Amino acid sequence: MKKYLSMILAALLALIAQAAVWEVSWDAPSERTDGTPLAAGEIAGYWLYDLSGDVPQRLMYSEAMTASVTVTVANVTASVAAVDVWGEEGEMSESVVLNRGAAPGRPVQIKAKRTK
Repeated sequence: MKKYLSMILAALLALIAQAAVWEVSWDAPSERTDGTPLAAGEIAGYWLYDLSGDVPQRLMYSEAMTASVTVTVANVTASVAAVDVWGEEGEMSESVVLNRGAAPGRPVQIKAKRTK
């Protein structure tokens, strides 16, 4: 059992080491979907979504207009939706792609030396 827990922990630590952390921010909407004004005090928070799959997945909820997102897969396509104080969720924003970064470049000047 300890061996498996150690292996899982090692895998999680390796995954975290390969992760990229993105700071995502946005501007609050100034109107509702019907065009009526929306006061800043009527916004309770925001849902941050991952649109990378077939169905949007909620990543996190933020009461501020910023969120720190850790990306452990190649790419995450993120979008934000505002939620008012009555629990009504608005439309999703435009999306932005967050990624871990490019793969390493190609090794250069490979050499071989006969040892025996």
